[in-house]
Amino acid sequence: MDFALPTFHENTTAWGPIASSSPQQFIGIPYSDFSKAQRIGRVADFTAAQQRWMRENGRSKAPEVPEEGNFNMVDTTKQKKTQRLGHRYGGGNRRGWRQQQKIQERKKGAGVRDGGASRQNRRYHKLAQARRAGWRRRWNDQDRKEASLTVKSTWKIVSEFETAHFAKLRANRPEVTDLQDCGELKHYNEAVDRANLKKPTKLKRFDNTDFYQVTAFDDPMIEAFASDPKTKVQVFSTDAVVTHMMCCARAQVPWDVKATRVGNKLFLDKRDDSTLDRLTVNETARDPPTDDDPENVNSAGRLSIECTLINQNFSQQILKPGDGIKMSSPNPFVDEEEQEEERTPANVCYRYRRYDMGGVFMVCRTELHGVLTKKGKQQKFTACALNEYDAKKAGNPPWRTSLKRAPAGVLASELKNNSMKMAKWTAASHLAGADLMKIGFVKRKSPKDAFTHQIVHTMMYEPSKFAQQINLSFDNCWGVLKMMIETLLAQDAGVYIIMKDPNKDMVRVYNVPDDEFDSGSDDSDSGSDSDSD
Repeated sequence: MDFALPTFHENTTAWGPIASSSPQQFIGIPYSDFSKAQRIGRVADFTAAQQRWMRENGRSKAPEVPEEGNFNMVDTTKQKKTQRLGHRYGGGNRRGWRQQQKIQERKKGAGVRDGGASRQNRRYHKLAQARRAGWRRRWNDQDRKEASLTVKSTWKIVSEFETAHFAKLRANRPEVTDLQDCGELKHYNEAVDRANLKKPTKLKRFDNTDFYQVTAFDDPMIEAFASDPKTKVQVFSTDAVVTHMMCCARAQVPWDVKATRVGNKLFLDKRDDSTLDRLTVNETARDPPTDDDPENVNSAGRLSIECTLINQNFSQQILKPGDGIKMSSPNPFVDEEEQEEERTPANVCYRYRRYDMGGVFMVCRTELHGVLTKKGKQQKFTACALNEYDAKKAGNPPWRTSLKRAPAGVLASELKNNSMKMAKWTAASHLAGADLMKIGFVKRKSPKDAFTHQIVHTMMYEPSKFAQQINLSFDNCWGVLKMMIETLLAQDAGVYIIMKDPNKDMVRVYNVPDDEFDSGSDDSDSGSDSDSD
């Protein structure tokens, strides 16, 4: 049986049939160009051919295809479903449908009749929006803090630092030399350790005791060291100022330090009206106290005074009465001729130490509060006290429910809320060369009574181990201090102010006029650090 093969035309220039050899019945039918790499399903895609035809002919619409008898258009659009009444509204029950119609008519009529009420609702909505906006503005105003000093146009910025970069600073711990110990160290009273929540110990008030907070510029011992021509010391300061600069990256309250260059010597000191010696309460808490109502016992200013007095009283109550260890020199701030008979100086040892920070020498006045015998050795310690004022307002669990069961958890909570204060205590113990830190827990007898307190718990830590627990690096502390000292030593003689920006994590150094903070100037801070408070 004969079978005739069709003629095969090879296209050597393109893909597909040759135009001259295409069958007449297929001429004019659109097709899509495709390559062998594409999927075979693309051959049936006629939309590509339409788009190509529209591009070639400059049309924006595809040609209409006449419908034939055997060709039906398929509607692919989604049909809207008819919502049926559920059983809740009666379903096919006509009575339930009528009830729904009456409800809708009543609502419609009420909207027409109560047009004034609708307008009133819209007005209330607008007022509510304005009130919420006012709340947001007030919260923003509360977030904005005032600086500890007003920067004047005569002040010049010498340098500025971002506190976020302070964490990278490191310096070797300096070599320390004890220069002079003044005052008296009394022994620790172990009876304080028996205080607990069930049997608290009342915190006594030492109203007739003088606690001296003398500036470095007025300290007679520092003046003697600075005037000695043989000394190589360049920097003079106190532990309150030095520890604040060391731990300033944790501070949330605005602060400032006065720096005075006299010749080749630098005095780091506080201003006369500064509150740098006061202790803060819940400074680093999520919702710290404010001064919106200064007369409130739980305002930030009142809590700061209360905490400072608690620490002073606690440092004296934990000591045994009677004679202690006399230092080589008496208290440098006590004038026996002017000292009143009914008043006594606080039992504190002022230790003057010299620190060699790699060629930069600093003399600092530090404090020790007592001595105790542990394992047959006498160990010197510093004393500090955490205080609870009102658990509800502070947003913390009350100590009475958690201090006995988990004292470490209470300490961790206090560390979160008072990170700056506890870091300063640890750095001050390190500066003084203390062997131990005595931490007391003092609470109000009544949340509304800010004058009656009770000791409910005590702890004892070594400064180096406690620093690890609170994530405080002494190498970082010395790195921050050395960086600031080197910045000031590079300047000319004059008066400078190191000040934290109240609303930014920024510390700036200003050069101010020499008579800016002289007595009688009205440019001091609004607060005062008087004992009468």
